Amino acid sequence: MITDELRECIRTANRSYEDVRNPYNDREILHIPDEELQAIADRIDAEHAAKVVRLEAYRAAVDAMLKEYVKLPVDADGVPIKVGDELTDGKVARLLICDDAEENSVYVYESPHVIKQIYCYEVVHRKPDSWEGIISDAVILGRQLEWLDNSRGDAGSERELVERCRRLAGERG
Repeated sequence: MITDELRECIRTANRSYEDVRNPYNDREILHIPDEELQAIADRIDAEHAAKVVRLEAYRAAVDAMLKEYVKLPVDADGVPIKVGDELTDGKVARLLICDDAEENSVYVYESPHVIKQIYCYEVVHRKPDSWEGIISDAVILGRQLEWLDNSRGDAGSERELVERCRRLAGERG
């Protein structure tokens, strides 16, 4: 390191004392040849210039990348949408990004050969089913049934919860 070189230069410098007659008030004077200090200063300048060149090249590369950067559209929950994501309306096949952020849309597979266009603000990412999700939905369903004045209402929702439990447990109906 350059600082180590400076320390070595100071350590090996010729020393003399200003007032040899007064041993309690001597000031040490270092004698370092100009050429040695000039060489160190030149190395500092060269190293600094090389770092500036590398920094400018790095900044140019980052600027070039930022010019090509496109912000991904987000779903209704604000989660970025990427190709291959599972949304409530299907799996994302392509992204169509328009200038107007409100018009961002995605193309999803409706079947293996049919693709439909949907708007990002109308969909959310599909979450894998879990026991917690089923229990939460069961609690909500129970409150809805209770709210319907204890009438059993639509039993299809109950059947759907049972089917989800079977699927999650790996059973076949």
